[in-house]
Amino acid sequence: MIEVNKDRIEQIIKTSKNIQGWCKEWGGILLYMLALNFTPNDTIVELGSWKGTSTVWLASAIKDKNNPQGRVYAVDTWEGSNEEAHRELLKNYDKDQLYN
Repeated sequence: MIEVNKDRIEQIIKTSKNIQGWCKEWGGILLYMLALNFTPNDTIVELGSWKGTSTVWLASAIKDKNNPQGRVYAVDTWEGSNEEAHRELLKNYDKDQLYN
């Protein structure tokens, strides 16, 4: 397994903490560790990314692997969902504002 630098984790925490989302710090660290150690071709497809908190963790791991061919694709409708939490968060958004 690839050894994790605590300073790097702190840097990613700092980068991701102001991004609205549901990925908690421990979840981000877990995603980072999994991506760092268990992506055989350094390509990740994330289905549902809201504003990108988890994407930051995944992309940071791929970046840290130093593979210029590595990629992270964040796939989303950018429309939210019918869940009450999403409706409330998006009530003052213009049609394509979340995407933009």
